Formats: sequence, C-alpha cells, structure tokens
Amino acid sequence: MIVICFLNSLLQQISCADRGRSYRAMNLSDNHFLKSLFTLISGSFVSIIFLAIQHIALPYIFTPDELGIKAVILAIPTACIGIVCGRFDLPIVYEEDESRIPALLKLNFICNLFFSAVITLICTIYFLFIKKGYSAYWYTLPAIFIYLAAYGATLTLNGYNNRYRDYKTISKMYALRSGAQSLLPVILGLILVTWMKLSSLSVAILVVPYCLGAACGLCSQGKGLLSRREAILNASRREICVEAKKHIRQLTISSPAILANGLSYSLITIMVSALYGESITGYYSLSVTLLGLPITLISGNMSKIYMRDAAKEYEETGGFEHTFKKHFLVLSAIAVPMFFCLYFLAPPVCAWLFGQKWLIAGEYIKALALMFTFRLVTTALSPGLYICKKQTDELLIQFSLLGVTAAVGFFAKSYGYDAITFMWIIGIARSIVMLVNVIIVYYYSRGNKRRSYN
Repeated sequence: MIVICFLNSLLQQISCADRGRSYRAMNLSDNHFLKSLFTLISGSFVSIIFLAIQHIALPYIFTPDELGIKAVILAIPTACIGIVCGRFDLPIVYEEDESRIPALLKLNFICNLFFSAVITLICTIYFLFIKKGYSAYWYTLPAIFIYLAAYGATLTLNGYNNRYRDYKTISKMYALRSGAQSLLPVILGLILVTWMKLSSLSVAILVVPYCLGAACGLCSQGKGLLSRREAILNASRREICVEAKKHIRQLTISSPAILANGLSYSLITIMVSALYGESITGYYSLSVTLLGLPITLISGNMSKIYMRDAAKEYEETGGFEHTFKKHFLVLSAIAVPMFFCLYFLAPPVCAWLFGQKWLIAGEYIKALALMFTFRLVTTALSPGLYICKKQTDELLIQFSLLGVTAAVGFFAKSYGYDAITFMWIIGIARSIVMLVNVIIVYYYSRGNKRRSYN
C-alpha cells in the first residue's frame, strides 16, 4: 500500500507540472498506467515466486560446474531470442491501419521459424567445432529450437495482446511459463539427481525442461487470433512484402541493435567461462539470474505499457516527454533503493540462502549491482527510440555496449584480472553507456519542443 501511494504521488506531481495537457495523471483508481502495471506485475510476481524457489533449490541439487555448463549452452540462444521475429513484433503494437495486422502477424511467424532454424544451426556449429567438450550436449539442440520458436511466438502474441491492452492474458501466460521453466528442473533434479543419484543427467535436466517450458500456454494465449485465422493464412506474399518493406528498419537496424545487446550480455558469460572456468561461471550465472528478477518483475512490464502510451503520445503531439518522465520517475524511485539493497545485503543473503560456499555469488551481485540498476531503467525506456524511428541511435548504443564488454575482456586476459575485478570494471563501463542511452531517449522524447529550442 505504501508503494502504491508513493507511485500515485509521483504521477500526481507530473500531472501538476504538465497541467493543461491531455496526458495527465489521475487518481490511482482510474489511472490506466498503474492499473495496467499492477495487472502485469501480478503475473510477474507469481513467476518471481517460482524463480525464487528454483534459485534456492538449484544450488543444493546441482554443482556450480553444472550450472555453469547450462549458462554456456544457453548463451547463444539467450543472446538471439530478441531477434527471432526480426523485431516485426513491435509494429504490431503501434501500427495504425488495422487491416495490415494479419499480414504483419504472418510475417512474424515466417521470420520466427526461419531465424529459429538459423540460430539452432549456429548453436550446432558452436557445440561441434568451437567449444571443446560441448559436443556431448548435442541432444539439447532440438529443445533449443523449440525454445527459440516458442519465445518468438510469445513475442508476437505479446505484441498482439499489448495492442489491445489485454495485459491480463500476458500476465497469466507469463506466470504459467515461468512456473514450468522454474519448477520442472527442480522437480526432476530432486527425483533423478538427489534421490536416484543419476548425476549424469544433470545438464539435460537443467536445459531441456527450461527450453520446453517456454512453449507452455501458447495455445491459450493465441485464442484471440482464432477469429483472424483465415485473414492471417490468406495474407498474400505481396501484402507480407509490403509490411516487410514498410518496417524494414526493424530488421536492418533494430534487430542488429538487439542482437548486439544480447551478445554483449552473453559474451560476459562466455568470457567468464573462458577466463575463469565453469565453476565461476556457475556462481556468476546465479548472480545474474537473481539480479534479473527486478527487471523481469518491473522493467519488462513497464516497457510494454510505456511503448503503448509513448506511441499514442507521439502520434498526437510529435513527442513523448510526458510518458518518458512518468516512467523515469517511477523507475528511479525503485532503482535507487534496489541498488543499495543489492550492494549491502547480497553477500550475507546469498551465504544464508545457499550456504557459505555461495558467498562469492553475493560478491558478484555486489560488483554488478550498478550495471543492473541502470539496466532496470534503460530496458523500460529504450523502446522510445523505436517510436520516434531513431533505431540507428539504438544500434550505435548497443554496439558500444558490445565494444566495451569485449574491451574489458581483452584487458582482463592481458593483465590477469581476477573475476571480481573483471565484474567491477565491466559493470561500471556498461553503466556509463546505459546512462548515455537514457539521455538520448529523453532528448528525442521532447519532439517538437526540442526542435523549437534548437
């Protein structure tokens, strides 16, 4: 209740500052922003409970090495999941012409199958010829394809639900998938690894159920498309090509930007594995997963609402400054105390939850806290660049993140940094780039006001 009142107070302050405009905050009871946010968070909160159960249980069932191997296997798929639809899922949200939606949906499904197959092929090459010793895990490849295709379908369906503000469906399906992905490895691990002592199955139990769980609930979430099934199937090649041409910047600029962003995070996992071994990678993987929980709960959900509201404001006013300020204030009010909690409490909490040997995971969380605090804000606000068609700026930002990550890895190898020093430096360097990202989004959010001042 205190949090609700505080957020509502922030929105009221924005309302007073922008008096006379159509984008005005209202009381909590009739403010669609908070209603939508709390609807989405309700499902994410359930998923956080599942994730918490998983991450408390996994260190007792599996070794740090096994958790590290899982992180390396999923590094490439995790880096690429954002582009499996060619980023054509974003125009579903803000496309003005309703008659274009069936062709846009069909374009998404075609791109999803194509890119999922290509990425799976890349994983095959990586396992067999590049990462020594990982050819033993070839059996995970079909599951990886299902994971990619299911995630792509989820992006498309989330875009469709977001278009019509069906946040309840998004929330419910997210909770279902998170439950499957979180609990299946725990249950199977307890039965097969802890009780039956089949430790040779550990990696399979960590990877395969997680991948297959991504497909849970797709049929239920896609029920809204049944009424448009014929229109989607009958969308002609010409109509699909028209949509691809109209939104081509999503494929040529936005997709490389998101790929660079994903690779910059997965590259850290790969570098930790190469520099410090699978055991340290396991500790790092747990740290990153725990740090990602607030982003899953808050930032990802706010991003959906932010993009819908920013698109509407941009269409009517030529900018989205009000929407930006509203979300930035709320995110900042959450991010600042989150940073201090992570910095001071992570080491003792990790030791208490997982045992003393996992204290090092808390130290990694402490080192990465600043980076994930900035990530909480930028993940939600960055889609503003898509709204004002500034994907080129997004591309430069994401390649900057990839560049500084690779540079820190090079210096770590050259000068023999230990793992903690490596994470401190990479966290600070990436935080600077993300701060620049937020400033750029704000600059463009001012729209006509910015141009009148220039």
